[in-house]
Amino acid sequence: MRRIALLSILLIPGTALAEIACPAGITTPVTDAGGWIVEPHPSPTGFPFRGPDAPGRRTFEGVTIVDGGPGDLRAEAPGSLVPDESAMREGRLRQRWDLSGGSPRGFLIVCRYQGTATVLAQVLPAGTRECVQLLPGRNARRALSASCH
Repeated sequence: MRRIALLSILLIPGTALAEIACPAGITTPVTDAGGWIVEPHPSPTGFPFRGPDAPGRRTFEGVTIVDGGPGDLRAEAPGSLVPDESAMREGRLRQRWDLSGGSPRGFLIVCRYQGTATVLAQVLPAGTRECVQLLPGRNARRALSASCH
């Protein structure tokens, strides 16, 4: 299966490297997410999607990093983090979240898809240091890639 967002997480030294990758696309309604948390009706304030949510194939749009756990997917005000850095590089917008300070609530990666409210999410393992997302240009919304380690 083609993957567009690679999320590499370094675990305890001496253990294998775990990889988490947002699927490049989903078909709604999602029936099998291969271990991902599927939320068809996430918080409209945290993960806004306006419009009909008709069945069909949807492409990866980007990630949201949340300070919190799976319960925050439906929270009225989820702890969506703003990138700590945003900079244009080679015609691409690079966004970076610094997670090195940790959080007692943990962190959640939420994969968003074009044309649907449905999101896929996973809890990031403790020790995840940062997440980086690349977007194509200033006005584009579709992510080229995202990774956490």
